[in-house]
Amino acid sequence: MNVPASAQQAVLERLHLGRIETAQGAGGHWPSDHNPFFRKAPGANLPVRDMTTNVDQVTVRSDELQWHQDKLNTFPGTSILLSHHQLYSALDACGLVQRTTTGPKGATMHDPADFNRIWINTGLWRQFGPFFGRKVAAWIWGHEHNLGIFEDAYRPVDWPANTQDANQVFRSLPLGRCAGHSAIPVQESEAPYAQKYPVNLKRSDLMLGLTNGWYNHGFELLEIYGPGQAARLSYYQVAEADPTPLFIFSEMVEPSRLANASA
Repeated sequence: MNVPASAQQAVLERLHLGRIETAQGAGGHWPSDHNPFFRKAPGANLPVRDMTTNVDQVTVRSDELQWHQDKLNTFPGTSILLSHHQLYSALDACGLVQRTTTGPKGATMHDPADFNRIWINTGLWRQFGPFFGRKVAAWIWGHEHNLGIFEDAYRPVDWPANTQDANQVFRSLPLGRCAGHSAIPVQESEAPYAQKYPVNLKRSDLMLGLTNGWYNHGFELLEIYGPGQAARLSYYQVAEADPTPLFIFSEMVEPSRLANASA
C-alpha cells in the first residue's frame, strides 16, 4: 500500500529491521524503491513504488490490485476482505476533502457531484467498490484501536446517485467493521466512540465496555460452514487480565446478499 514512509519507518524500527534502504532519488512515500522487509536481498524483481496512485490516501498498489481482482473474479464464492487501513471512519480523517464549486448565487458550496469525503477513503472504494454486494460481503479493518460495528450498507446520504460511478463503482458495502481493539490500551478520556463524522453504529449499545477507566480488549470469531452457507461473525471482549470472553454481538454474513445484488 502507498503509506507515508515515516509511518512505515516507525514500524520497521519496532521490528528492529533498521532504516529503509531506498535507491537514490526515491520519493517520500511507501512503498519505496525496494521492499524493506527484503532489504538484505540483492534488490532484483522487488516491488517498486507505484507512481500513479494518489499519495494523499492509502491505496493498494496496482500490482496488488491486479492480484486481488483476479482472486475476486475467479473465486466462485463470497469473499471477506481484511486490511489494516479503514474504508471509512466515524472519528479519523482517512479521505479527501469534498471538492467545492460556485453555487447559483455565486457562493462557494460543496460540489454535489464529488464523492470525496474526509472520513471516507474513496481511493480504496474505487478499487474494490465494484465488487461490493457482488463478490465482497464484508470488510473487516483495524487502524483505530477500537471496535466499530457500523450500520449495514453504509453510504453517505448526500452521495451522488443515479450515475455510472454511483451504480457501478461506489456500491454499498454490506458489512463494514473496525476490529482494532485486540492489544493497544485505550483510556476512557480518549473517547474512541466520539462521532466526529456521520457514520453510525449498527446499534448504540454495541460498544466495548470499560474496566477501571480503560476500554476492554477483544476479538472476533468467524465461523465458516461451507459453500453456499452463511458465515457467523461473533464479537467478544475481555476485561483486564480476566481471560473469560464476554459476548457482545453475533451476526450472519449472508452469501444471499451477493446473489440478490447480482440479480
